[in-house]
Amino acid sequence: MDRRQLLMNIKPILVLALVMAMMAMAGCQTPGQSAPPQAAEPGNTPVAPASPTREETALLQEIARSAQAGKVINCDFAVKSTTFDDIEKTWGEPAQLQYVGAAKGTYATYADRKIVFGFNKGMQVFEVRTSAGEVQKLASGDVKEVLGEPVMFRTLGSQQMFGYQAGDYRLEFVFNPPADGRSEPAVDHINVFYPAGTVNMMADDPGRQW
Repeated sequence: MDRRQLLMNIKPILVLALVMAMMAMAGCQTPGQSAPPQAAEPGNTPVAPASPTREETALLQEIARSAQAGKVINCDFAVKSTTFDDIEKTWGEPAQLQYVGAAKGTYATYADRKIVFGFNKGMQVFEVRTSAGEVQKLASGDVKEVLGEPVMFRTLGSQQMFGYQAGDYRLEFVFNPPADGRSEPAVDHINVFYPAGTVNMMADDPGRQW
């Protein structure tokens, strides 16, 4: 047998061997079997926002009612009708006093009560703020669902602010960025603000609106 005939005889054998090998490999796989899923990367999955609870709804309704009277919850001092002298006579001296030009007044911090008052040169209180623990449990979605869309939205650095009309006053919610696995911003503090208390006629200063 010459060399050409030898090669011609070997070629079909090689092709047959290759086909059988491919069939054997296919037979090792179970029909319909797919590659095992890869493990998910570890990490914190944000908790989906939920509707406000009955307690949260009641709290927000109380906050809104108090704002109509110029007050925040857990504080009997109202903006407009209260002077800082009234507060000092009842609560004593604040932990801190600071003039904030951009805010049009001086701010008195009562850290142990988690309350801050803003007052003008005539000592009239035009802003009261609370950072009570119960309000800090509220999320931005809770506020919108109970009180509706805010009439004012503002970004303050990493924080957000919602503003609502409350008669002659403004009700403001200031939110921190989402944290602790939450998907929504949570309240840092709330303000009740009296815009007319920041007007300075003698200096031709129209004051603040929010």
